[in-house]
Amino acid sequence: MRLPRILFPILTLPVALAACALEPARVMIAFREPLDATAPALIARLENASGATIRYLAPVSPTLHAYSLACPKDTASCDAAIAALRRDPAVADVIVDRLRKAPAARP
Repeated sequence: MRLPRILFPILTLPVALAACALEPARVMIAFREPLDATAPALIARLENASGATIRYLAPVSPTLHAYSLACPKDTASCDAAIAALRRDPAVADVIVDRLRKAPAARP
């Protein structure tokens, strides 16, 4: 059964709104000791502590790893999630990776 085209925007609106409600931030998590930073149990623990969705991105060193942290767009919620990650006993520090933009070219 095909749905009428008029229903498509209505059915996809909740998904679009949910995607807009989260702002991914790239963070570097420094762990106190080398560990499997991709382990589902570790990521679940970090998500439960922070209240944010966390996705592993890449290793930087045996104790430093890059993650994507999807938290609500308001700064206070993201700051609270990062503060919660810093309280984890296995975490030495959480650094927000702020990308630098190249200056705009002059005409």
